[in-house]
Amino acid sequence: MPIGHWGVALVGVALCAVGVYATISPRGASAQYGVRIVDDGPAEAFGAATGLRDIALGAILALLAVAQTDGGVLGGVLMLAAILPIGDLLIIRRHRSANVVAHLVHAIGAVGMIALGAWLVLFG
Repeated sequence: MPIGHWGVALVGVALCAVGVYATISPRGASAQYGVRIVDDGPAEAFGAATGLRDIALGAILALLAVAQTDGGVLGGVLMLAAILPIGDLLIIRRHRSANVVAHLVHAIGAVGMIALGAWLVLFG
């Protein structure tokens, strides 16, 4: 499997891990996300649902990478998937999160996904 595909598979596995954590512990994951869940109920359910989103996206990316999908297609999908960390970053900014680490994680994730995706499109 080409190195770029390994990178996408790693992104997929990491997203699955984040998703499992958010599904099992929505409160803990929300604190790391950058917007803390402070009460029981719908917000906690929404936190778990975002975990399922990450599991699904991670599984799709990993499957496409392992199936050795064309590099250009895989890169395009990865760059489209970068919409999620960009959106997450905008959400925590809108809620004025003081969690600097969360800002960095979302920003680095988005930049990394776009960079790897572009590399796959160009050289993949």
